[in-house]
Amino acid sequence: MIWSVEENQAASDPLEVCKDIVKSGVNQGSDEYKQCRDFVRVGNYGVRLTDWRLKKTRLYTFTAWKLSGIAAEFPKEQEEPVRKDLTTRFGAPADKDAWRGPDGASIRIFSDAPALNGDGSGKDEKTILVFIVAR
Repeated sequence: MIWSVEENQAASDPLEVCKDIVKSGVNQGSDEYKQCRDFVRVGNYGVRLTDWRLKKTRLYTFTAWKLSGIAAEFPKEQEEPVRKDLTTRFGAPADKDAWRGPDGASIRIFSDAPALNGDGSGKDEKTILVFIVAR
């Protein structure tokens, strides 16, 4: 699967920040230190991108420096257009909620999922989630 994201060039490079944290050895028992160590040594990490204007959140997961999964959130009212787009791109679903990409990726849609925003502000807001697991 191919994807790209435009990064803020003025922001700090997350890999360099984590290298500095690991090199410093400070707070070795903290979750931040352990996550940075895992990122630097093994390449396991996640990226969350949120477009507040469009009410969309995407989570990208990397394992051993390779894209291993994507979770994309859409407002509930966009469910039918999203389903139509997935069917147009990947053909008829294998079952009602699952498609298979040409590269073997597994694509699944979940209706009435809780919001991904993680702050609890949208806990009653219904969304749909599209999970893509790379092969």
